[in-house]
Amino acid sequence: MITTGTLRYTMFFTLIFPSHEHWPTATYHLVFHPTPIWMKDGDEIINPGQDSEGKFQTMDEKYKLGYLQGLIDKEELNPNPNPNVAICVQPGGYGTEKDLGSLLEDLANSSFEPTVVTLGNK
Repeated sequence: MITTGTLRYTMFFTLIFPSHEHWPTATYHLVFHPTPIWMKDGDEIINPGQDSEGKFQTMDEKYKLGYLQGLIDKEELNPNPNPNVAICVQPGGYGTEKDLGSLLEDLANSSFEPTVVTLGNK
């Protein structure tokens, strides 16, 4: 959450990975509804709080280290040969600065090199 004076801004994140082929770049959204959910093209693709049968295992609203691995596995994301990833921080949702910090740590642990861009309110 970004705090400016008495105003608080919550956020969600858009991750843009470089294409390794001649395809458009891979773009994913990390939203909090209220738990962290990975989305692609407007569809939920991974909900780390659910098991394989769709039952909620946790209602924790915070991003936890390791949540990125499911996305990496499902979408076959690879930091080689280009480890760059852009993270657009956008206003809205239930994400916080702590969630962003955990996401950045997860990306670094997976050998990605993130660049953060903040859109909207700051």
